[in-house]
Amino acid sequence: MLKSRLARRLVPAAALALIGVVGLGEITVATAAPMHLAGRASTKIYTVQYGDSLKRIGKVTNTALKDLLALNKLRLSSVVWPGMRLRLPSTSVVPTLYVTVRSGDSYAEIARSTRVKVADLLAANRRTRSSKLTVGDRLVLPAGAVLPHGQANRPTSQPPKPEVLTYTVRAGDSFVRIARRTGVKTAALVGANGLELTSRLRVGMVLKLPKGAHLPEQAPGKDPGKDPGKDPDGKPFRYRVHVGDMLSGIAHRAGVPLSELLKLNHLTQDSAISAGDILLIPAGGTDPTDGAPGQTPVGRMPPTRQEAIDRVLGFVRDQLGKPYKYFAAGPDSYDCSGLTMAAYLTLGIRLPHQSTSQSLRGTTVDWVKDGIQAGDLIFTKSSHGTRPIGHVSIAVSRTKLIHAPRTGDVVRYRDMWESDRIVKVRRYV
Repeated sequence: MLKSRLARRLVPAAALALIGVVGLGEITVATAAPMHLAGRASTKIYTVQYGDSLKRIGKVTNTALKDLLALNKLRLSSVVWPGMRLRLPSTSVVPTLYVTVRSGDSYAEIARSTRVKVADLLAANRRTRSSKLTVGDRLVLPAGAVLPHGQANRPTSQPPKPEVLTYTVRAGDSFVRIARRTGVKTAALVGANGLELTSRLRVGMVLKLPKGAHLPEQAPGKDPGKDPGKDPDGKPFRYRVHVGDMLSGIAHRAGVPLSELLKLNHLTQDSAISAGDILLIPAGGTDPTDGAPGQTPVGRMPPTRQEAIDRVLGFVRDQLGKPYKYFAAGPDSYDCSGLTMAAYLTLGIRLPHQSTSQSLRGTTVDWVKDGIQAGDLIFTKSSHGTRPIGHVSIAVSRTKLIHAPRTGDVVRYRDMWESDRIVKVRRYV
């Protein structure tokens, strides 16, 4: 009988000693607002962690020990264990737990090791099951979580900063579509990124989501973040032809090879298209509606001449280093007239894919008297002397130009040609 009483006294002491042995891990604690309210409005709930004792709980939660004992009908010698729920006075501070993601972690593994439901973990962090986990991310743990054994609470003076959700633009996206899928207003999405509703979206662009947004649900097995250039459904999508559209221009804006666009639609380079026709854009392309010819958004003035020139020059600079290919107009390679044609197509100006024909459009520039300006097209003699005009390039200043020279070369800068080689200079804006 004496041994039985002695054993009952020794077990609590041994249990306390075992629980009190902990180490510092990657899971930390930040002081924040209450995580959960108890059944009574005047109390809060604290979930006991590994390494906790009644004295430590009182210190961490800023609770008088006598109040903690009285509220839970405990003694100083009472045993507490991980997962046990204790009531605290309403004036107490309940720490918010958060975990730092490690290599190999998953939402399911984190939820299992901290004794919470995956759904609660996701909700506490405004995430979905398809949200990507990155090593070093901090996740807030929901009410009732227990830090894994051997990983102790490490107080910090500040709570973790709220996660800023981002969205990677995919093929076919628009501001309206992204806002609808993430549960925010279009104006809030545009404003959060310092953009305008008429700003052009590019595949792979990362947008910040405003407060209250959520990441869209992703079909199982798909991870567009790994390949932002792919259409979210992995299938071709439809595009309605606009006035002034050309097959090469559509391919360029969609970011797909012209050959793939032609093959998918059973067309050739000489095929005619008309406004209102429906074309299939190969999977992996972006919506060519943005920047379509002649599409001036309602309520916005057309660009000034300088804005137009800046847009054209910005385009040709983006093509620097891409290889020359005969009769190519992008997006991966160009010939000389294909480059200038694609550049002015960004303004909705449709030029033919041939240097001599381009020289018949626009306004003649008396370059000897008035000089050459940025954005002017410069037409020069053929190096073989078989044609009056054999090459076209675009001026980026009075002394520099960008052009696609010849097979085996790439789109690059060059000093302005000698005056005896220039045949014409034309201006289009």
